[in-house]
This record gives sequence, C-alpha cells and structure tokens, in this order.
Amino acid sequence: MLVDLDHQVRERQPVLPLSREPQKSWSGIGFSLNGFYYVSPIDEIAEILEIPRLTTVPGVHPWVKGLGNVRGRLVPVIDLMQFFYGRMSAVQLKRQRLFLIESNEHVAGVIVDEVLGMQHFLVDSFLPQVRVMDQHIRPFITGGYSVGEKKWPIFSPLLLFKNTEFMTLEAEERVFN
Repeated sequence: MLVDLDHQVRERQPVLPLSREPQKSWSGIGFSLNGFYYVSPIDEIAEILEIPRLTTVPGVHPWVKGLGNVRGRLVPVIDLMQFFYGRMSAVQLKRQRLFLIESNEHVAGVIVDEVLGMQHFLVDSFLPQVRVMDQHIRPFITGGYSVGEKKWPIFSPLLLFKNTEFMTLEAEERVFN
C-alpha cells in the first residue's frame, strides 16, 4: 500500500523548472563624496567607524584632521573632501563615517560623507572605464558597474597609499638647526 501511494504521489508531482546557473555578483561598500556615489571593494576597507575623537597635529595639511585611537592604534585621519576639493563637506558630521584602510605597510582613516551600505552588482554589468567628472578622483577609479542609467565608479582606497601627496602629511618641509 505504501509503494502504491508513493507511485501516485510521484505521478502527480509538478514538474519543477530547470535550474539556472546563478548569476555571479560583485559586492562593495557604497559611499558618497561631494554629492557623487562611489563603491569600494570590500577587501580594501578594514572597518567602517564613526569618526573617533581626534588629536590635532601641528604642521600638517588642513585635510589631515589628526590622529585617532582605533582599537589602541594611532591612525592618521584624512578628510577626503578636503583632500580632493580643498573644502569642508556640507554633510552633517553625524552622517560622516571613517573608512579604516590598511596595506602591509600603511594604515589610515579616511572620512567620507556618508556610507550607503553594501551594494551588489552583476559581474556582467562591469565597465572597465567609467566617466568621472572630477579630475581629482579619476586616478583612484578602477572601473565601475552599471545599474540601469546609474553608474557606480569603483573607488580604490588603497591607491591613496600610492599617491605622493596623500602620503606627505607635512604641510611644508621644516629645517631644524
């Protein structure tokens, strides 16, 4: 009787659609800067934090906001808005966030206007070149993704460590006698 019941169930079982290959996706951290949206690779951002209390450092560029204590480490904190545009952000301080970026040799905290959370893109929508209006940002863009009409340039924070100006925190050379 159980065998007969099993046979009847199998005959009436609906046919499932053929499974499709899942589409591959790429994920990054979305953020805004100067009213534009960008996305950074997840593996280039060690941590996202509120801006810690900062200790100012004399003799550095105005875009160097100071040193912050991040889990017991002193980290230079750079305001990306001031670094790229030479002016303070119009975004409220409580919306700004700090990306902690690390390489084998360097660590820094960079302030962005707002974090937009995880962004997911189909790999097929990758654009090797994305038109970015701002000439200051272009050297840090490594492609982008397209979602409908919207383009998301990929901003590589680790490329900041290869930028001479970013790595030179002192405002001017000093000669000590």
